[in-house]
Amino acid sequence: MKITQCIYFLSVLILLSGCHINTVQNSTASKILSFKQINSQGQEAHPVYLPDNKGWLVVDAAQGLTWIDPEFTPISSWAGKVATIDWRSSVQQPELILIAALDNDTSTIHLLHYDFAQASFNELGSLHANESDIEGLCLGNTSDGLSLFSIDTLGVLQHHAIDIELIGNQFSASLQAIRSLNIGPNMSDCAVIDKTHQLLIAEEEIGIWQYDALSEGENERKLITFTTPGEVESISTHSSGYVFAASPGSDKIWAFDPNDDTNLLPARPDISLPSDVRLNSINIATNTAKLLLGGYDENKQQLYAVEIDWLAEEHNQGGLSNQQAQAHQTDFDTVETFYAVAETDSVQRFGDAADDPAIWINASQPDKSLIFGTDKKYGLNIYSLRGELVQTLPVGKINNIDIRQNILINGQYKDIAVASNRSNQSMTVFSINEFGVAKHLTDIPTDLNDVYGLCLYQHDGQLEVIINDTDGQFNRYQLAIDSSDISAKKIDYFRANSQPEGCVVDDDTKRLFFGEESTGVWKMQLDNINEQPVLIAKAHAPVKPDIEGMGIYSIDGEKFLVVSSQGNNRFAIYRIDADNELLGVFAISANKALGIDGVSETDGIEVVSVALGDRFPKGILVVQDGRNVMPMAPQNFKLVSGEYLYDFITLKIRQLAQ
Repeated sequence: MKITQCIYFLSVLILLSGCHINTVQNSTASKILSFKQINSQGQEAHPVYLPDNKGWLVVDAAQGLTWIDPEFTPISSWAGKVATIDWRSSVQQPELILIAALDNDTSTIHLLHYDFAQASFNELGSLHANESDIEGLCLGNTSDGLSLFSIDTLGVLQHHAIDIELIGNQFSASLQAIRSLNIGPNMSDCAVIDKTHQLLIAEEEIGIWQYDALSEGENERKLITFTTPGEVESISTHSSGYVFAASPGSDKIWAFDPNDDTNLLPARPDISLPSDVRLNSINIATNTAKLLLGGYDENKQQLYAVEIDWLAEEHNQGGLSNQQAQAHQTDFDTVETFYAVAETDSVQRFGDAADDPAIWINASQPDKSLIFGTDKKYGLNIYSLRGELVQTLPVGKINNIDIRQNILINGQYKDIAVASNRSNQSMTVFSINEFGVAKHLTDIPTDLNDVYGLCLYQHDGQLEVIINDTDGQFNRYQLAIDSSDISAKKIDYFRANSQPEGCVVDDDTKRLFFGEESTGVWKMQLDNINEQPVLIAKAHAPVKPDIEGMGIYSIDGEKFLVVSSQGNNRFAIYRIDADNELLGVFAISANKALGIDGVSETDGIEVVSVALGDRFPKGILVVQDGRNVMPMAPQNFKLVSGEYLYDFITLKIRQLAQ
């Protein structure tokens, strides 16, 4: 590399912020491989190794896509100006292979199916470029299902879900836009490690960027660099979790484990090429006992088939220990899946804005009940049970909100909502009329420095507010409301060891539950002013910090605490009337039939068990969605039928009784 390029390379690394950097150490050991020439014209050779079908997909920019058998004999072809492809087999039908082929002339991605019985390619669908040409693509087959990743000339990555249907005896494919990421220009290739849902993108002269390939994955990246950097032009992945990279300026193929942050795993030696070979593209068969690799040397305009006894070499080097092998695994443990049946309109802008929901129950028309959702950059948004925005109040940076109904004020029953307002460190009070229309009444100051979580407590004709600070301080206020004035009296305070947020009060039993984000769930009796909080549930697997929002669901008089386990995009259910036993965890996944994405990085939640019309006969669970995708949009709230909770809880209780 030139000196100026080295300076640029180092400068980029120094300036990178908000990302992790992992350096791949090159081994001095090397392997000399025997190459076989593939006597077909083309620029890419993709090995296909299935139990009943084996061969090669050869890409040629002029002639299109060709299927050749293991002896390199052409069998069938698909005409087109194909620039690059990727392929995956179907989990449900392993002998069905889906091919994504990029047309170099039209910048269209064609989804193809190769029919082994008929020896023919069939087109199932296509994706057309929008504002800029598509330059690269890769497929993934993760726990989300099949995904297509495409990269355009502006440096924007588009993520689409692929749904394959068999109608009669014909397959068809549909695409659903999931998200877009601005990854920057000069990206040369991409590949997905399916089992660890890692999306890898090669950037010329820099290295390889690692992203989460899941729809609800975090928008974070890690840079994998090399001790002898060069122009990374092609990458491919193996089912073992290893990644292979090639540069036309190098006489080696780099092999490395992207999860080896500490270099504790056995390092793979570089694969040395014959001295006169330089590969511009490489592709790996991902499920072979022997490593099968297709390569292309642009200078020689020659395709090669390469085979290496991969697993035997791992064994000869001592292999991976059980502990090391587990490092390759991802947290795919069995978890119950719920699905949202509706979602609210998005908040106004991208960013961390939507936070906490509360539910106002319309006693006369339960199906007309409303969702009060905070936008901590703006104010209060109110939605119908179908998710439409029906009212908005720009009252400031309100964070958490709670509602109590049928409060006796001056001889009349009123509904009241209170929210923590970070604009002025206050408690913002709203009245709610019989139609669910909210009115901002006042802001009551607190002595807290940074208000955060909030919940209400209604008892003996009194309404109390419990509000916390990011430093762990909790204040307890008693509200006094009449027709002309609203005031608050501080009657108690206590402290958590670290940052809290979500809380909920069971008015019937006078129990406060609150989350300490890094620690777990605490309980405190409110009818004894000297009561101290007790830790009832630690934040350890299958629950993962941060502990965020929480709500109480009832079945036949028994109470269950539902908690947001933000660290792994899940929700935990505790049996708070029976030794606080953890019943289980669930996730909220994409409802593809309704076009509603799953839920991730949830802050606030609310749940009620009363019937809210025919659509929600067992109540409703409302959760904030931190990453709103399918397609990508500002944050919103997802609505889940309480039937999921009811069925999950009753099943767990029956199982425990056996």
